Amino acid sequence: MAHQVATKGCPPGWSPAVGTPYDAWPKPGTKECVQYSGCKWAGMFNSIDGGGSEPGSCRNGAQWLDGGMGDMACRIPESLVRSWSMAATYDRDRALLGRRLEVMVEGAPERSVVVEVMDVCSDDDCDGCCRDNTGDGRWRLIDLEKWPASQLLGFSPAGEKFDININKYPYDLKLSDRYSLTPLAGGDCEHRMWVYDTDKPFKSGSTTEPRTEMRIRNDYTSGVHSISFQLYVPSGTTGASVMQVFGGTGDYTTSLQLRVYDGKLLRYNSQILEENVHDRWIQINVAHDVKAHSIKIVVAGKPPLVVADRGTPAAGHYFKLGVYGQDGSSSRMEARYRSIQVL
Repeated sequence: MAHQVATKGCPPGWSPAVGTPYDAWPKPGTKECVQYSGCKWAGMFNSIDGGGSEPGSCRNGAQWLDGGMGDMACRIPESLVRSWSMAATYDRDRALLGRRLEVMVEGAPERSVVVEVMDVCSDDDCDGCCRDNTGDGRWRLIDLEKWPASQLLGFSPAGEKFDININKYPYDLKLSDRYSLTPLAGGDCEHRMWVYDTDKPFKSGSTTEPRTEMRIRNDYTSGVHSISFQLYVPSGTTGASVMQVFGGTGDYTTSLQLRVYDGKLLRYNSQILEENVHDRWIQINVAHDVKAHSIKIVVAGKPPLVVADRGTPAAGHYFKLGVYGQDGSSSRMEARYRSIQVL
């Protein structure tokens, strides 16, 4: 998840692709390590011969290292991986393998990074995630290793608990049990997320409500940051948060939540932004001015609502899309998103 798919056409000389991030050296115990086989293949790449299966057989910069789960092998150390600024592509479409590419965020030409495509993404390691991320072969895949991804998207991968897979869904399920990605005309795609009120929380031991959420990698502590998207909420969904500006101070963990109650879109559970939201696509624009402590919300082209945020914590803010159960939630909650643009 956390896809970036070109939707409005690329500048001359550029080609559209879907971008995803991965971690060549994930922290032990993270989703990238366990569910996506990241520790098994840590520091090992399709186009690089790191050596044999014995300590003295390592070559091409590889060293005899533990991938994070006690499995010793010849692996390229993270310091060398970082210096390469590397990416992967789909193993069933290797046209980009071995190429040097410049990757740009659509609509933000000042945000780009140069990568070497040195690895492949295999469906066998992640229950078909590579196929899903290409829209079943509709798009080319640029799977950015965390270091160039952090340059492009502006997040820090240095924390002790950093996990590149930051999407939240019931911990006893696979992502595909509560999420789907569907290609649309013009290179757009539809993200569909759903959850049941009987589902488990996103991690064992958590007391929070069930959720299926997509975290946007746009971490920030200053400036003006915006997101625009189209939202579709099927009839029957109520008592669910469908968008968040995460991060607040004091007792607050968010500065904004957009919620659906009884067919209405609200700011938290009081201010009504739009009526009769079920079963239709609605355009939503949100802009957060950190210095002014203000958030501007525009729904369906109506006059903007400007509200105060709830402070900026040291860890900063980021955007989230998806369904998160609230008081009085329906037994099944679902939201769909398309034409997502983050600036």
